[in-house]
Amino acid sequence: MKIICIETGEVFNSLKLASIWLNTCPQNISAQLSGRTQRVKGLTFAYVDKTSKEDKQLLLEDKRVVLNIITKEVFNSVEEACKKYSIHPDFLLATLDYQYRRAGGFEWTYYYINK
Repeated sequence: MKIICIETGEVFNSLKLASIWLNTCPQNISAQLSGRTQRVKGLTFAYVDKTSKEDKQLLLEDKRVVLNIITKEVFNSVEEACKKYSIHPDFLLATLDYQYRRAGGFEWTYYYINK
């Protein structure tokens, strides 16, 4: 069954290929697809066959970026923001999931832009 990375629009023919691309084990992506976890290395995945045509188009039209609310800086990925501010990705992801208020002394949110 095909899998799509929602943030990048990348489509994979199998769970194994997606895990190789992300450099993680297939069980991590499977856990996210089944709802046991929210993200895998800051990314979310969906089964292409279970996604409607309209939803697929919206997934490919919108791009999710990370916004530093305080400085108004926009980052293409969680990893990019973490590198700049020396924040552990788990803390930033927890902040983006509203578990914490701040990470690295800053407030963060996801921001969606049209490609």
